[in-house]
Amino acid sequence: MCTAISFTTDKHFFGRNLDLNYNYPQTGIFVPRNYKITFKKEDEISNHFALLGVGIVVSSYPMFFDCINEYGLTFAGLNFPTFAKFNREIMGKINLAPYELPLYLLSKYKTIEEVKKALENISILDEPFSKDLNVATLHFIMSDKNKSIVIDSREDGLKVFDNPFNVLTNNPIFEYHAFNMNNYLNLTNEEPKSRFSKDLDLKPYGKGFGQIGLPGDSSPQSRFVKATYLLHNVTLKEKDDIYKNRKVEIDKQLAELKEEEKSLREAWEEEKNINNLISKEKEEIDKTILENYRNSSKNNSNESMMYANESMKNINVAYASHLHDIDINDISFIPNISFFKYKLIKAIIKQNIVEISLIEKVLDDDSEIDK
Repeated sequence: MCTAISFTTDKHFFGRNLDLNYNYPQTGIFVPRNYKITFKKEDEISNHFALLGVGIVVSSYPMFFDCINEYGLTFAGLNFPTFAKFNREIMGKINLAPYELPLYLLSKYKTIEEVKKALENISILDEPFSKDLNVATLHFIMSDKNKSIVIDSREDGLKVFDNPFNVLTNNPIFEYHAFNMNNYLNLTNEEPKSRFSKDLDLKPYGKGFGQIGLPGDSSPQSRFVKATYLLHNVTLKEKDDIYKNRKVEIDKQLAELKEEEKSLREAWEEEKNINNLISKEKEEIDKTILENYRNSSKNNSNESMMYANESMKNINVAYASHLHDIDINDISFIPNISFFKYKLIKAIIKQNIVEISLIEKVLDDDSEIDK
């Protein structure tokens, strides 16, 4: 039970459902440009457009149920039992199995007009992919942003129909669906006027009276009528509004993401600058400490040792002076402080009390705060 539609505003949309009473292990499939595609009877293609769609992959071979190429040309295969008939190999024709058809057409062509011309020399083979897979009895809809076609391979040959309805379902043949639409010419999306009798004052008493007679069952012919009615009675303005509203939403999301990216980059640059500044200060202080340590080692002067200790405290204060620019979880880089002092400094910063004098007291080895 499949229904496919092609929907165009200033953009082209194409979709289908796949309602079956059994499951395939279907998945999204992407075939990149110039990926080698092989065929049973034809030469391989290794220079082609990119393809994206849904289907199954068997032995690394993509078999699409529906797909689109990078130029917006679309394809879908829908169930067509009893009526679908495929051929033996015909000399002088391009012979393609049903699962090969979308790969061949979408890898080579950009528009429906190009496809129609190519189909004049194509025959669809009655050959399965392997002995474990039966030949799928399908017919096909293809669309670009301008038009759609239906492709039927039947007992009397390959048929290609222009499809002004931009819809396809299943059985019976396309000619029936097209003719059957005449039975619904009275349907309208406007409020109907009474044509029952001039003698009777009949008026609609609710919305939707123009749709009385629109089929609602799930048979292929009813789905064809209903999908066509709904598709062709969405006004152009409503179609544009749908697209524009969605575009506004997407643009807003993109702007928010760009702003977030900008903020993250600025924060990263700021942190990098702070780290560079701290590294330079640390380098200068380390030089001073090393110089004083060497002097103290030479003369064993108590005065020099005190100066070295004072310098060590200075480096801690220098680190602490940048704490207001650094995440509280990054304080652990401060050297030579006890665990208690480390926790205390984090507590001070967490309360937004960033006073160097207070942190100096915490870092001062001579303070009583450890007690």
